Amino acid sequence: MTLTARLTLAAAAALATIAVLAGTYVEVLDRALPMHFV
Repeated sequence: MTLTARLTLAAAAALATIAVLAGTYVEVLDRALPMHFV
């Protein structure tokens, strides 16, 4: 496996992790905010 391939896989894994965390964060905010402000 070349260095470029490893970097590409690492970047893809990092982006996927960030996307999952961001999605979870948004979902939690979406559920929590209405309870506080409504």
